[in-house]
Amino acid sequence: MAQAAIGYRPVMATSLRAVLAVAGGFAIGLLLAAAIVTVLATQFFGFKVLTVSSESMVPALAKGDVVVTRPVAPKDIKERDIVLYRANSDVTVIHRVVGINRIILNLTDSKTGQTDTTTTYQYVMRGDANAAADAIPVDQRTVAGRLWFEVPGIAGILAGRPLQWVFLVVAGGLAAAWALWEIRHVRKLKRAAALQSR
Repeated sequence: MAQAAIGYRPVMATSLRAVLAVAGGFAIGLLLAAAIVTVLATQFFGFKVLTVSSESMVPALAKGDVVVTRPVAPKDIKERDIVLYRANSDVTVIHRVVGINRIILNLTDSKTGQTDTTTTYQYVMRGDANAAADAIPVDQRTVAGRLWFEVPGIAGILAGRPLQWVFLVVAGGLAAAWALWEIRHVRKLKRAAALQSR
């Protein structure tokens, strides 16, 4: 009975170590993949990662939430969408679309009689917590993206740092902890092997 218990412990410890190694590798890989995807998406594909800095979109978005927006064609924006736009060179705003003005311009060439039609859009915006719509409609050229998803209340953890760099730091910390754990385990196995060979 005592021999069976002695044989059981190393098998259980090895199984637990294998499960922890796989879980650790998976967590590190997931964080690194998230960091790489975030960096690529924000640098090359027009995605934006921002922190909500006001209460104008409560209850949909609260101050301190991190939002991720993705590019959107002007014609694909619908009423009720939450859209990020540039109010001026320094300020970006994320509000809900409450109305759409479609402007159709027909230009006819007097010589050929050919008519070219151009459609542009302006969006009437309003924060969910605001009583009235924003004073000036938003031109399609100032739209920076449509809300893709938000992470509630994470801004305190980020403390002003870009989300992708936080992913990299956390993944690096996990990778270092995992490497130290593996080194410790290998040393332990070498010591056990050295003791057995005596």
